[in-house]
Amino acid sequence: DFERYIERISASNGIGCAKTSHGGVSIMTIHKSKGLEFPVVIVCGTGKKFVNDGKRVVLNKDLGFGIGNISSDKGYSVSSLSKKLIAAENNRDSKSEQLRKLYVALTRAKEKLIVTAVLRQGDDGSAFEFVKSEISESYVSGCSSFIKMMAPAAEKSRSWDCSVIAASACSDEEENATAVAEELPDSSMKKEVFAVLDKYDSVKAPKTIQTKISVSDLKSAGSHLSKLRKAPAFMSGKVGAVFGTAVHEVMEKIDISEAMTEEHIKSEVERLASDNKDIIFSKVKGFFESELGRRAAAAGMVRESEFEIEIPAQDAGGEPAEGETMLLQGIIDCYFEEDGKIVLIDYKTDVCDDINELKDKYGIQLKWYRLAIEKLLEKPVTETYIYSFHKNAALAVDGAMGGQ
Repeated sequence: DFERYIERISASNGIGCAKTSHGGVSIMTIHKSKGLEFPVVIVCGTGKKFVNDGKRVVLNKDLGFGIGNISSDKGYSVSSLSKKLIAAENNRDSKSEQLRKLYVALTRAKEKLIVTAVLRQGDDGSAFEFVKSEISESYVSGCSSFIKMMAPAAEKSRSWDCSVIAASACSDEEENATAVAEELPDSSMKKEVFAVLDKYDSVKAPKTIQTKISVSDLKSAGSHLSKLRKAPAFMSGKVGAVFGTAVHEVMEKIDISEAMTEEHIKSEVERLASDNKDIIFSKVKGFFESELGRRAAAAGMVRESEFEIEIPAQDAGGEPAEGETMLLQGIIDCYFEEDGKIVLIDYKTDVCDDINELKDKYGIQLKWYRLAIEKLLEKPVTETYIYSFHKNAALAVDGAMGGQ
């Protein structure tokens, strides 16, 4: 199947669309999987420990801050009562959030769910003692990983098949694969298997280039725009850290099946955004009130479209051998179709004095987006725009070749 997949990629100039492919494997974060379902789901890395709040000063939006009692004479500090109380409250909030994430991860599968964790076992086997624990609020509060949260319940449930695999058993897989191939009966299948192995074993990737690169990497390599100015007051502090992500998430998930009235947009922002709702509402409303936004909504715009495209390696720099290629991957914010022609839109929340600076900075990125769309859909991209949420304005990018 892998060989056939590679052949299909080569035959289609390397184009693949992850969100629309069937029978494939999607790799995503728990957050990205919200609202989605799959026949089989593998939740990996559940043995990874949560990040602990081990700072000298602990903060809480309701309780303030807590610091330790410092003894300058004796040269040590101990946690104060206020610090312990605030740390305990922060831990409670953190564990509640982790439980919500775990619930999302465990409810994505329609047919089969597989959960994996890597644990270090002590000489006394203590690494697995937690599976015998009784689940309680105090137990969950002390859990340091997802696997410790769920393993006691899974062990007691008849719906789960729990097993432990020693690391030594995994290290023999490579030798076992060769042995299995040798044991195949003399047939066309055996010849095909070894032909595939020989083919990929003989390919040596150039040491000076990557095998895969993102559009953002190419954009940053070609950009000569100076550093961004200081953020304005409305984007300072926490807002500045989450504004771009929050706007993109609302734009991805907002319901465009209804008329994009002010009331509808406001209710959607209330549903999708967790913070800074007034700011996000004004920006999203500005987009859908613009001529470009009205066109996009009316045409049923396609959002957050992932792609992979094969490009000449020299376009990414380095010193590749002649004819070498690499996979370029990216996510297109938005496009829509009018009269058999494609209109491409890229959202930006950058702070800038002149909107034309965005053309210099992101022109190369839009060039690759344009190429990917044209190959994927086999339709021409006749209009390309950068929409600036900071300026509440759209900028036409002719040929999407700026920044070169």
